[in-house]
Amino acid sequence: MKKDAAHSSIYRTSDFLLVVIFGLGAVVEYFLFWDWSLPLSISIRIAVGVLITIMGMVLIAQSKQALNQAKQPSAPGTPTTEIIQWGIYAKMRNPTYLGCGLLVLGLGVCFNFVAWIIGSLIAVLLMHFLLVLPEETYLKSKFPEAYAAYTKKVRRWL
Repeated sequence: MKKDAAHSSIYRTSDFLLVVIFGLGAVVEYFLFWDWSLPLSISIRIAVGVLITIMGMVLIAQSKQALNQAKQPSAPGTPTTEIIQWGIYAKMRNPTYLGCGLLVLGLGVCFNFVAWIIGSLIAVLLMHFLLVLPEETYLKSKFPEAYAAYTKKVRRWL
């Protein structure tokens, strides 16, 4: 990890983790021929899946909007310039990661891909340990007082 960046590799991003989860889920669904099915009618399943997917997309969009407004880079290896405390970041500290997890979950529900549903939970756990915790360590060292105050008033996830 670079000294002034939380992550220095594309392999330590939510984008990479999502590609892996989608890919592994599709392979598992295709080759294992799981006959697991959600106990919901197709119309309810699609409606619930679309709602969850939209919630994830909205969180990601609001997060990206706040990052862009602050001219805050999100690419690996780039330093954080400030702690964003407005918009969606006034309600939760990790909206992008939660949005990514909801996106995978919603698509899994929509398409009845149990591997994606399970994968969404795995993705959120991986994001927590591989992305969130290192980011928090980085932000605590770069903005000690400001980040401590921010964590006292804003929850990590919800």
